[in-house]
Amino acid sequence: AFLELHTFSSLNKNFLRHYKKTMKHADIAIVYYDQHTLDMKKMEDLDIDYVKRCFAHPNMLSINDREILADIAHQITNHTKGNVLLMSSGNWSGIDLVSIVS
Repeated sequence: AFLELHTFSSLNKNFLRHYKKTMKHADIAIVYYDQHTLDMKKMEDLDIDYVKRCFAHPNMLSINDREILADIAHQITNHTKGNVLLMSSGNWSGIDLVSIVS
């Protein structure tokens, strides 16, 4: 499961704790946010380890680099069989994840 944090609330450091165990049924959880989005919204920086702790998922990656996101998506879909869930109110920093995971 891929989740992009994009809205003011989802990027809010104090709100992130409400995501605890929300991805517990995902075999692999990927949470992505774009530093540029934080900058444009004039929001506080997020630490990738803090984001990971908030979700409390043992197989979660927290990513804030679009190139790493694309690489991880390629790796997961090329080596894993099953369903891929994409959740976002953003645009994955312009990456066409649908094409990558299809």
